[in-house]
Amino acid sequence: MSRDVLAFKVTVVGAVHTGKTCIVNQYVNNRFEPLYKDTEQVCVFKKVEFIGDEDDREVVLLEIEDTFGSNLGDKDLPAVLDLTRPAKKPPPKADKKQPKKGPQPKVNPLYEERGRMGFMVVFDVTSAETFQEAQSLMELIEANVSEMKKKKKNIQPILALLGNKTDREARTHQVRKEDAAAYAKQHNMTYFEVSALENRNVQEAFAHMISGIHGASALWKNDNSDAIEDAPTEEKEQKETLFTKMMGSSVGSLLCATGRKKELDPEEKEEKAAADAEAEKEKDDEKPPQKCILM
Repeated sequence: MSRDVLAFKVTVVGAVHTGKTCIVNQYVNNRFEPLYKDTEQVCVFKKVEFIGDEDDREVVLLEIEDTFGSNLGDKDLPAVLDLTRPAKKPPPKADKKQPKKGPQPKVNPLYEERGRMGFMVVFDVTSAETFQEAQSLMELIEANVSEMKKKKKNIQPILALLGNKTDREARTHQVRKEDAAAYAKQHNMTYFEVSALENRNVQEAFAHMISGIHGASALWKNDNSDAIEDAPTEEKEQKETLFTKMMGSSVGSLLCATGRKKELDPEEKEEKAAADAEAEKEKDDEKPPQKCILM
């Protein structure tokens, strides 16, 4: 059976010191780093996730762009928000001696450059200024979407608004949950109140992005890709090597069930939960934290 890999791309943006890197690090490495340097250039993390039920699940290689503070006046900000897609490569010539069999999957290959598919716009709930910056970023993203439509390219990225640092005392909060949720609804975003420190709603926010992108197949389907098993030998080895590295570096387990699973009785559920927790702990202890790739 061919092993298709869906390559998704999410960009995390927001003002400086809103906790973007901490959110990404908590999601990818399951840890919070209290001491860090300001992000000065785009940093890329990758994580493998699974969607679908256990009998028929798909592999997702999620590429996460962790960006610099958008309110620093950086001239590179427009590039971070760009929605342009790379030009399609011509399909490879068919091998007449060994013709490919069966339908070809329409998914972007692991090695191919991809356009942005979703944005997570982050602000600090204790700073009204960062919420204003989040709104300014949304204006730029919406302007880019409109510009693409003028070019007859209907690209609608999946959007999420994240209010971080909700672990701080309520009296320090400057942005009300109701106001942020209302703004998100008005702009077709989903709002999450998160805490990178406590890992609150971080996994849920990324699960939403993956599910949303998967459902908007126009963002990631194309006509010039190959499944790993269908690729020529040399190309197949390259794909297998990259796939193995990604699986080994950071493997997640997101199950967005498309069908009903067998129901377990309470005792079985408890045993399974304990076994899963122990396996996850052993895996985290053995696995070094993933470092970002500077772009």
